[in-house]
Order: sequence, then structure tokens, then C-alpha cells
Amino acid sequence: MKSYAGIDPATVEPLSFEPPPETPKPNRRWLTCGVVVGFVWLLCAGLAPWLSGLWEPPLRLLFGWAPFLRRTLPEVSVSPIGVVTFALLLAGLAAAVHSLGRWGLPGSDGHRGWGVRATAATCGLIVSLFVAGVAATGAGHQIGWLTRTPLTDADGPARTSQSQNNLKQIGLALHNYHSQHEQFPPGGTFGPAGGGQHGWATRVLPFLDKGALFQRVTWNEPWSAPVNRLPFAEPVESLLSPDRDLPTEDADGYALAHYAGNSRMLTDGDGSSIRDARDGTVNTLLAGEVADRLLPWAHPANTRDPAVGLNAPGGFGGPWEDGGAHVVMVDGSVHFLNADIDPAVLRALATPDGGEEIDPLY
Repeated sequence: MKSYAGIDPATVEPLSFEPPPETPKPNRRWLTCGVVVGFVWLLCAGLAPWLSGLWEPPLRLLFGWAPFLRRTLPEVSVSPIGVVTFALLLAGLAAAVHSLGRWGLPGSDGHRGWGVRATAATCGLIVSLFVAGVAATGAGHQIGWLTRTPLTDADGPARTSQSQNNLKQIGLALHNYHSQHEQFPPGGTFGPAGGGQHGWATRVLPFLDKGALFQRVTWNEPWSAPVNRLPFAEPVESLLSPDRDLPTEDADGYALAHYAGNSRMLTDGDGSSIRDARDGTVNTLLAGEVADRLLPWAHPANTRDPAVGLNAPGGFGGPWEDGGAHVVMVDGSVHFLNADIDPAVLRALATPDGGEEIDPLY
């Protein structure tokens, strides 16, 4: 064995040999994820036109209220009396709940176990249940309305559907006014000297998504006063027929209405209510199409007597080739009256309490 002078073999560490580092393999997971994401993106892009038709109904149901709030919130006004009344009623409810809770739930230590938090939670639950009940009632009313009022006509073109939809909106606006005032608006109001003041359509503007136009009306001046000229020259889409042959303004520049109210339901002066339709809400006409002697929508005389006859001068009538007309009944349903309708049936539909027997199919 070979030795080296002056070196202790015990202190010499053995040599170690480490293998060279391996070359890292490429990570294919990111590449796979990228390919999958790209494929999904291309698939969605290709199916977007088809998927949009599937997504639109649920999106409208979930978020359709957002455009409505954006359009109506700027026109909402807060009533101080209403706020104070609500606060007083809520305070009374809280006091009653708190007193009953402390009286009926004694604690284990001899003290009453009902606190402020329990009162607040109970009042919140009561208010939430009340709001939910009101919302459910409104939703049920609207669903029933839609099921009774078809928006399409199996035989007619798109303009027929549009006219039906206009009448549905008019009927809904009149019902919302009735819910707020417990009666329908008067057909027209007149001054002491007999001069016309305002018509029924002006009063339902907030319920036709025309709240801003409603705020521009000067109510202590008649509709034809110069101060009211600009607002009443603005057309109201729900009161315009889809038939383009009908004029949209009169010689003085006032916007016309292609729909009129039943003068026996939208009476002048105080107006009437649903209770006055003793013949049945489905058998009493509320408003309908007109195609001659058109008046501005603000005119206090924009009502007609259906008993005059369909398509008779000054009566109801539509711009359709078959001579019929669409009408909305007091119950909110929209119907098409044929030109050959029995005059006796038409007179019965005009009267709210005539006591006539009417075929439901007219």
C-alpha cells in the first residue's frame, strides 16, 4: 500500500461522486389546460347564438327588474306623512311585541328573558312576511292577467299583437290607478263654466312609464292652456295604434290617442269603481280602439259610448280590414269584437249594471 509521510489515513475523507443533475422535463399540465380552455372558448363562441336564446328567459326573470328600477327610481317621490305613519306603526308593533315577550317568557333567574334583540328579530320577521304576502299577491295577479290576456293573435300580424299589448298596458294602468285611489280615474274633469280640464289618460301616465311627463303637467290649468302645450304634444306610445295610416297629431300639434275609454265606466266627475260593474267585470267594456274622430290623449272628452255601434261615427272601431276592434274589459282581458257583433250584445257590454245576459264568447 502506498503511504504518504505526515498524513494520518484516519483523517482522510473518502471521495464521493454525485450523479449529474437531470434535465427537467417540460410540464405538460399547463399546456393541457391551455388547450382545454381554448377548446371550451371556441365551443362557447360557436354556440353563443344558440345559447343566447336559452339564457335570455332566465336572465330576464332574474335581472329584468334592474332596467325597471333604473327607469322609475328617479321619478319616485317620498311622502313625509307616509314615512312618519310607517315609523309610528312600526314603533307600536315593536312596543306590543316587546311587552308580550317580556310578559310571556320569564327567565330562569327570575328576570324576563325577552330582550331587545328578540323584539327586533320578531318585528323583522313580521314585516318580511307581510312584504312577501303583498309581493305574492301582486305576482299572482299579474300571472293571472297574462294567462287571461293572450299577447298574440293566431291569425293576425305583428301589429295586431302590438295593439293587444297596448290595451293590456292601458287596462293594467287603470287597475293600478284603481288600487291606489279605490276607483277608476274620471273620464274627464270640467270647470264651473263647463270648460274641459283634464282627461283620464293624463291621470294614469305614471302607470304607463310616463312619470316624468306626469310631473310636467300643470294641473291648475286646463289641458289646452299654453303652459300645458309642450307636455301634451308629446306622444304616449301605449296610446298609439301600430297602424301607420292613422295620424299621430292634430292640426294644433297635440299628440292623438288611438284608444278611448268607455264613457259608462270612465264617467265624468268622480269616476266609478270595479264594484259598479255588477254585470261582471268580464262582461263590461273598459277601453278600446278608435279609428275616427281622434282626440288628443289629454282631451277630457276622450271617451265613447260603445252602444253607439262598432265602427259607427263616434264609436269604437279598429283600423283592421275586417272592421272589428280590440277592447279591454274591466277584468283586464283583451278581446276582439267582430264587425258583425249583435248590437244588443254591444249595448250589454257597454253598461256596467244593465242586468243583461251575455254569451261569454260574445
